[in-house]
Amino acid sequence: MNPETNNSVDFGPHRAILRALLVKAPATARSFLQRFGLEASAVLNTNYFVSEETVTALWALVRDEERLHPLLAIEAASLFQCSDLGDRGWILMTARNISDSAHLFQRFWPELGVEVEDCGEWKLWRCTPSSDFCANTILYFVMIILNFLNGQGVRFENEGAVTFPEFCKPVKYECGKLMRERINNDVGTVIKFDKDSVVLKLSSQSLTLALKTTDESVFQLFLQRCIKNEIQRDAGEKFADRKEIEIKIKTIMRRHLSSANFGSRDVCGELGVSIRTMERILAEEGMTLRALKQQVQQEAAEEMLAMGVRIKEVAAKIGFEDATAFSRAFHKWSGVTPSKFRKQKSDEK
Repeated sequence: MNPETNNSVDFGPHRAILRALLVKAPATARSFLQRFGLEASAVLNTNYFVSEETVTALWALVRDEERLHPLLAIEAASLFQCSDLGDRGWILMTARNISDSAHLFQRFWPELGVEVEDCGEWKLWRCTPSSDFCANTILYFVMIILNFLNGQGVRFENEGAVTFPEFCKPVKYECGKLMRERINNDVGTVIKFDKDSVVLKLSSQSLTLALKTTDESVFQLFLQRCIKNEIQRDAGEKFADRKEIEIKIKTIMRRHLSSANFGSRDVCGELGVSIRTMERILAEEGMTLRALKQQVQQEAAEEMLAMGVRIKEVAAKIGFEDATAFSRAFHKWSGVTPSKFRKQKSDEK
């Protein structure tokens, strides 16, 4: 059933469970799909709507299969991290603990509004997402954390220990009730829905518990990717004015023009961006670092030749090892030899 109708249910909050079933109990999952005339490739899409009966039947399967696969919920959470949350999911899954992941979310994804508030004996893990995030994403994002803590034996027995924003409340039809019951069962307390933030009331020890899915090598891989994306994003903001970046590059090149060894890597180092990022920014304007360097060399050479500076001296000042190589390059740039260019400028005076 797609697109949405008055009697349909968004499959988004439930597709991670189906993915887990396809991994742990493929025959059961295929039978379920066949029963309701669904194709896995279609129903696992982000925007897909099914009947309430379909979702209710899926949760019934989950209850049955968890007797054989008690970690099915954690499998679903992990699959959701990899498929729906992307780099955010991998960082959350492989970080050393929840406290570390919170600091990284503050740095790389401030739009999620993750923070840890010190309340003496207790710590409040808070997530106040921007309106760009749908309820399903937030619901699963936090359920991943709850499942990890649950897997380490942490139980939320205090009233008000877990609060979700009102917009995350699964209220539609019987499947909404099933989801609420499942969440309450997983975390060991009745979840409250209030205001606009997710709040988890945790002990300091819970925040620093080592996650069972911690993997330092995978974590470092995705951490470096996040840092790279951050640099590229900052570079894009820093050089939003493309004319400005051209001026900055030329200024740096002029300063080091006499150094034959000063190249693209050095220019990008002074600007604080990678060569790849710089090349991408310049390519959008049909320009390259090499072409800009040639422009700077030609402009500087023409200025000095017009002033009567000797050809050999001009060559040295713009980074050429000898006058012959400079003369060939200058002729290629301007169509005339350096000596002829200097004579033309002299005659004009």
